[in-house]
Amino acid sequence: MNGYGKLCRTTDKRKIVVEFYLYLAATLTVLRRLINRARTHYR
Repeated sequence: MNGYGKLCRTTDKRKIVVEFYLYLAATLTVLRRLINRARTHYR
């Protein structure tokens, strides 16, 4: 994840906002992997 380090160094001090963006980045990564795996599997 290219932007993961940038999210970890965010200047927002509210923990809930930081955790939200970290979970969002992880979720998008998992979804992208699942889509790519399904694309190659069901061709």
